[in-house]
Amino acid sequence: MNRKFSILQVYRGIAAILVVLYHFTKLFFRKHNGLVLFNSFFDFGGYMGVDFFFVLSGFIITYNHYHDIGNQNKLLPYFIKRLVRVYPIYWLFFCVYLILLVFTQRMFFAEHDLSYFLKSFFLIYQSGFPVMMVAWSLCFEVFFYCCFGCCIILSKRFAIIFSILWLSVILIYNICFKDSLLSYPFFVFILNINVGRFLLGCVAGYLVLNYKTLASTWFLLAGLIILTLYFNINGSNWNVNALIETMSFVFIIIGSTGLEKNFPFKNIFIKIGDASYVLYLFHVLPISLFSRGLGLFNLSAINSFYINCYCILGLVVIVCVSILIHNCLEKPLTNRLKTMLLSIPKSN
Repeated sequence: MNRKFSILQVYRGIAAILVVLYHFTKLFFRKHNGLVLFNSFFDFGGYMGVDFFFVLSGFIITYNHYHDIGNQNKLLPYFIKRLVRVYPIYWLFFCVYLILLVFTQRMFFAEHDLSYFLKSFFLIYQSGFPVMMVAWSLCFEVFFYCCFGCCIILSKRFAIIFSILWLSVILIYNICFKDSLLSYPFFVFILNINVGRFLLGCVAGYLVLNYKTLASTWFLLAGLIILTLYFNINGSNWNVNALIETMSFVFIIIGSTGLEKNFPFKNIFIKIGDASYVLYLFHVLPISLFSRGLGLFNLSAINSFYINCYCILGLVVIVCVSILIHNCLEKPLTNRLKTMLLSIPKSN
């Protein structure tokens, strides 16, 4: 049984908070005549938080399931654990979102065909955003889980060679030939830099499993230096910048696996990390409500300091409700379904 890294769960919580603050910033700017929150400090938070989730997912899946590769008996349990983790709570939020659309944007249903809703429901990639806009990243997540599942039925040697080749093609395409395949949506998807982030996370997981001496503060320091470099460059090639950002996450994750110390508010961030999936799915709706409240009471005319405090209050409320939903609904539902489904193969 591989050890769990509580520090990575802390990072997950921080990344989720950055995503929420980013959406606060963007929605309030759009809905309230260019209102700027937090002096635009969190404009980077959304994409960086999601980018980090991609790398972290690749790391965790590889670290937990690398030794399952080549063992076909592990394939079904792997898929049960992954699908139960993603779909049940997502489907609940999806249904709530559809019901709200019925009452607020009926024309939305006339503008899209059945295949659009089915692909959104099953998290199948399509051009444009799915019904729940934040679910675009989950389409990559599910695709990656399926690809890793295919590796389980292969040998470790073949899986490693295939992953290296795939990652190499992704890096070459994004650095040198970006947008040359726009007329082929499937190739654009499988060569997307986000898939590369998953694979680089896999590299991090493989290195930590097989070269434990890498888990040092030197790697963490290197990652922080690379991240600082990323913030201070203005390169013309966006994908080169994205690669620099991703490599900083790889180094930070590897270095942090050797850093399991207590620090202030650690347990709070772990709780937020545990509830990060619910927080990610849930946060857009309450942000919209807080935005309406700002307009309803004409709060946008008051001092920006108080507006920022209003948003921090909103963040606290959203996080607390997300933790409540996780503990009372997501966690027991996921555990029950996992136990029930994993027992079926044994009973047969």
